[in-house]
Amino acid sequence: MKQLIALFVLLGLLLGSCNPAGSAGHGFKKSDIAWAKQTNFKLSFEDDNEDYQRIGGHNDKGLINKIIHGVQEGSIPAYDYYEKTKLNPEQIKAMFYPTDTIYVMDPETYEEKVKVVKNEMDLTKVTKFRIKQDWYFDEKNIKMYSNIKAIAPVRTVYDDSGNYRGDLPLFWVMFEEIEA
Repeated sequence: MKQLIALFVLLGLLLGSCNPAGSAGHGFKKSDIAWAKQTNFKLSFEDDNEDYQRIGGHNDKGLINKIIHGVQEGSIPAYDYYEKTKLNPEQIKAMFYPTDTIYVMDPETYEEKVKVVKNEMDLTKVTKFRIKQDWYFDEKNIKMYSNIKAIAPVRTVYDDSGNYRGDLPLFWVMFEEIEA
C-alpha cells in the first residue's frame, strides 16, 4: 500500500509539473475543479524503503545544496517553518552558525569562565525534504493535477551518543522562487 501511494505521488510530481501544449498555468480551468487538497509529506534520500527513482544518475543532494546555498547567499528567500514569516539575514545566519555558551575551567586559577562558541551546521545531516503540494481534480477532463508550493530541507538530529532524536525542518522556500 505504501509503495502504491508513493508511486502515485511520484507520478503526480512528474505529470503535474508538465503543462499540456497550448495551456496556461496548470492546463485546467478553475471552474472545472471538483475538489482540491493540500498535502505535506516527507521525502528521504537515505531510506532504502522510499519508493523514488533516481533519473539519469543525478545527485540526490543537488536540490538540497541549491536551496541551502541560495538561502545562505540571499538569492532564495526563506520562511519560518511554523510562522511562515520571511527570515531576515540575521535569523538565517543564526540557523547555519548557532552559538552556544559553555563553562570552561581555567586550569591555573580553577575559576569557571563563560565562553561563547560558534558552531556550524552539519549540512551532511540534511538528507530529507518536506514538500507542500496542492492537488486538483478536473472533473470535466477527469484528470489530476499537482503543484508543488514549497520545500523545506529537513536535518536529522542525533544526541551526543549518536542516537536518532528526530527530524528538524529548517525553513520553507517557495518552489516558484527557486530559479533554475
